[in-house]
Amino acid sequence: MGLTAEPNRTVSSKEIGGASTSKQNNKPVIELYDIPESDAPSRKSRFPLNKEEEIYIAKCMEKFGDDYASMFRDIRGVNKLQYTENKLRKLGARFLLLTSDQRRIEVPALVAERFSL
Repeated sequence: MGLTAEPNRTVSSKEIGGASTSKQNNKPVIELYDIPESDAPSRKSRFPLNKEEEIYIAKCMEKFGDDYASMFRDIRGVNKLQYTENKLRKLGARFLLLTSDQRRIEVPALVAERFSL
């Protein structure tokens, strides 16, 4: 691997047996960064929000619509996790950008009317 107990000492290629022997045996050498990329879509691209986040932001939006400042201040009501206004804004934007295939819960009526979803 090229690891040594004395890092200031130089290492010759004869001391590194693994790299030279694998080339001599005609075996492919796998480098550390040769990771094949998968063509399959990742789970994150299919579901940008998990189900709990969808339920949470749907409850907040059902009560306040898109008034994120009011959501932020309602820590005893629906904002029990005490998310900041920016965090709620990001969750709301992600929730509104979900397609019908990605959405796992119903859109609140107030939000559906306002944003025509």
